[in-house]
Amino acid sequence: MPEAALFLAIASLASIYATPRLQGRGSRLPALARRGRALAKQALGPDGQAGRRARALGATAALIAAVATQAFSGSPLFAILAAAGAWLAAVRSVASYEAKAVRAAAMRSWPEILGETELRVASLGSPLSLSFFAAAKGAEERLLPAFAQAERAYSITGSLPAAMAELAGLLPDGGSHYACELLAVVGSAPGGEVARLLGGLRADMAAERERALEYSARLAGLRFARLFVFIVPVGMTLAGAGIAGISAYRSSAGRAGIAFSAAVLALCWTWASRLGKAPSSYAEAHE
Repeated sequence: MPEAALFLAIASLASIYATPRLQGRGSRLPALARRGRALAKQALGPDGQAGRRARALGATAALIAAVATQAFSGSPLFAILAAAGAWLAAVRSVASYEAKAVRAAAMRSWPEILGETELRVASLGSPLSLSFFAAAKGAEERLLPAFAQAERAYSITGSLPAAMAELAGLLPDGGSHYACELLAVVGSAPGGEVARLLGGLRADMAAERERALEYSARLAGLRFARLFVFIVPVGMTLAGAGIAGISAYRSSAGRAGIAFSAAVLALCWTWASRLGKAPSSYAEAHE
C-alpha cells in the first residue's frame, strides 16, 4: 500500500531527525525532551496576538488541505498528512513573518538610536545608560516592549551589561545581538572613548542595514521563482484533473505518484528556502 510505505518513510525520517547526535556520556532523554518541547512550540506558533492569528490561519489551511486531498486521493492518511503539513506551514509562515518584521524594524531603528545616544553622550554629557534608554523611546512600535523590559532590568540591577543581555534575548536578529554585546563593552570604556565607540557602532549598524537591503534585492528573483516550485505542480495537477477526472489520482499508482511528488516538492521548497536565506547578522556577513 502506498499509504503504508509513505507512513514508514515519514516515521523513519522523523526518528533520524529527532535523535540528536550527542557527544560524550549521559542520557539522550533530556536532549530529546528539549527538542520535543522546541518542536511543539514551533507547531503551536508564537505567543500573543500573532500566535492566535497563526493558529487561526493554520486551522483554515489544514481544513482546506484535508478536504482537497481527500477529494483527490480518497485516502484518509494522505488527508491527515496534508492537514498537518498545511498547519505547520501556516504557523511557521506567520512566525517567520513576525520575526522578519522585528528584524526589519530593528535594522531601521538601531542607527538612529545609536546616533541619538552618541549625541546625548557627547553634547550633553549624559551617562551612556540613560542616554541609550532615552533614545530607544523613539524606536519603532514593535521594538518598544523589548526596550522597556530592558530598561526595567537596568532599573532593578543597575547593570548595563545585564540589561543588554536581556535586550539581546528579546530581539531575535543577529544585528541586535551584535549591538547589545558592543554596548555592554562600551559601557566600561573611559569617558572620552564612549562617543567615538558609539560612532563606530552606529556606522557598523548603518552598513549592516545597507548590506541587508542590497542582499534582499539580489534575492528577490530567487524568492519569486521559488513560488513556481509550488504553483507549477499544483497547476498541472488541477489541469490533469480537469481533463481526465480525479479517478486516476485514487488508484494505487496515482497515490504513489502523489506521495512521491509531495516529497520532491517539499525537498525543492526546503532547498530553495535555504538558498534564499540571507545572513542575519553583521558577524555572519563578514565571516
